[in-house]
Amino acid sequence: MKLELSDSERRQYEDEGFFVRESIFDNADLERFRAAAERVVGTATRASLEVVESAGASPEQPTESETDYQIDGNRYVEAARATVQFEHRSGSETIRVIEPFHHLDSVFDELVEDPRIVTPICGVLGFDRVALWTDKINLKRPRRFGLPLASGFALLGPRLRTLRPAAERDDHARRR
Repeated sequence: MKLELSDSERRQYEDEGFFVRESIFDNADLERFRAAAERVVGTATRASLEVVESAGASPEQPTESETDYQIDGNRYVEAARATVQFEHRSGSETIRVIEPFHHLDSVFDELVEDPRIVTPICGVLGFDRVALWTDKINLKRPRRFGLPLASGFALLGPRLRTLRPAAERDDHARRR
């Protein structure tokens, strides 16, 4: 599989602000990502409970502190060197967001440098290397029908989608 940008991908990126590559990750990769996402959630859950319990609080009766707090009605717990946000229901123990998360599992830590992602991004940006600015996992748990885990990786499936930043797209549209 050629990882460098093709001329047609570069043109599509310049014209439309994105390009799509099919089947970059195979089913085995996707299963590894899903299993790693579940491990991350498990780690964040255990770490959050430790923080909450050490403060003498509970999910039902949170105590405001630097590590367990609410903003606009949303509950956050600082645990495992990450910010863990819970679902928008009072007393919820269901995690909605973990940021950052890649350090919580080696699969994601390695993914940050995976050439299947990094090489095309370097091609788009015109740099030899890139660095991770931030990372976040948004969990979309099924509420019914028994659907499988849907996270950013699971929703992308085997596609790599590179998007142009919004300000750059707007500037490109104005020049047309």
